[in-house]
Amino acid sequence: MVQYQQGIAGEGDDTYNLSLTTPYGPPSDNAYILEVPNECVGLVIGKEGETIKNIAKKSGALKVQVATSSAPGSKSRNIFVEGDYDSVERVRK
Repeated sequence: MVQYQQGIAGEGDDTYNLSLTTPYGPPSDNAYILEVPNECVGLVIGKEGETIKNIAKKSGALKVQVATSSAPGSKSRNIFVEGDYDSVERVRK
């Protein structure tokens, strides 16, 4: 698990790394990053977002969000989890 570091996305150039942002903008500085294979992202989100909402609710995490896209050449997508360590571990499982 890697903790998100402020300023990575697009710092110092005109590019913006969509693997480090969500449809709602960059995650908080306190978000943990979990990687999920690209082919499993739809399962994590679920129909109309129901699965990811249930994951957040049952884990006790404040937020669980999926990155806008994968990093170039990556076969995984970042999931950002905001909450305490125990809630992050529940999301991971």
